[in-house]
Order: sequence, then structure tokens, then C-alpha cells
Amino acid sequence: SLGADEVEKQCGFQPITRVRELSIAIPEGQDGEFGILARGSLTKDEMAKCASAVISARGGSPQESESSGFSIVSDGSSALSSPSKVAWNDEGLALVGRGGWLTQMIEAANGKRPRIDANEEHAELRNTLGKGRLVVATATLPQALRKKIEREFQGDAEGENDMMRGVLGVGAAGIALGTNGPSTEIQIELRCDDADACTQVERLFEKKKMEW
Repeated sequence: SLGADEVEKQCGFQPITRVRELSIAIPEGQDGEFGILARGSLTKDEMAKCASAVISARGGSPQESESSGFSIVSDGSSALSSPSKVAWNDEGLALVGRGGWLTQMIEAANGKRPRIDANEEHAELRNTLGKGRLVVATATLPQALRKKIEREFQGDAEGENDMMRGVLGVGAAGIALGTNGPSTEIQIELRCDDADACTQVERLFEKKKMEW
């Protein structure tokens, strides 16, 4: 609800209270890029008014367009070459993103591009973490990125280095947050390149637990 009062003042309602599901998607190979997807009882008229009002309140110039069944509002006065845009359709799906990543999300929503469940690693992790969770996050970690990070740890102490190499042997990871009666449960699933990597990750977890 951070900043919700300001948005409610501009929109006449609090969009977050209408949201039933919320996702954040981060593409591979695009530093700092991410997209927000929300589904709920959000009408096209309300979204148009709200997005335009928020941009105007920040001194921007709302610009409306249409693409592939989505209405889009962006700040026409933005100095950025690829400003953030808000897009929504008749089915209560709202998207926030920039440039090509927003286009890819629209294409995925329209079935013209594979969704996340078409990726075997993401799908397997999400299936293992189970249904009915409050929050589920999965990530795949490209080998090239892990090699780059490993080189940055070369100067660390030997014991820490071994454990960090184990962490960098994790190719995919998932975490789920849920409730069981009065208790909150956190489940973590890791997929390691080999058994030794998993052993080193376990050592790191135990070390951090002792420090806490």
C-alpha cells in the first residue's frame, strides 16, 4: 500500500485493492528491465483515467494508443528513449513495462509467444512448490552469468569461495510463501549442476543459520 493514498487521490480509487493476482517478470539478458502484470476487477475506463491522471500529476503528457487488443498509455513528454507504459485489455489484465519487453508480454497474453509455463525448468519448479501459495518465485540462472559472478569471487577466502562456487552451481531456483493455520511456511527448491554443488549450498545455509 506504499504510495496508495497518492494514487487514490488521482484515480478516485485504489487500484491495488482491485488486484487479485500480481506477477513480476524479469527477462534474461536485459539489465534492469522488468515487467509488472496484474489481474483483477479493473475496467478499461478506470485504467485509462487512472494512468493518465498519474502521469499528469507527475508533470507528464499522457499519450494513448492501441495495440493487439490492448489500450496503452505512456508519457509523451518523457526524455527516455523507451519510457514505461501501462497497457490493459477487456479481460482485466494490466501490464506495465518498457519497449520490446512490454510488446513481448502483450504477445504472450495473446498466445503469440510462449508463456512461462512453456519453460520446462520454471514449470517443474512451480509444480514442485505446489498450488495455493501466497507468493511463488522461480528463476533460471544462465551459465554465462554464473561464470561471470564466479570470476568476481576469485579473491575471497578459500572456504567461502568453495561455498560460493556451490551457489553458482545452482541452475534454477524457486521459493514459495504460504500459510498453514497460524504458521507461515517458506519452501525453497534448488536445482544444482551436480551433487557437490548442492552439498556446498547446504554448508552455506548451515553457516548462515549459525551466524543468525
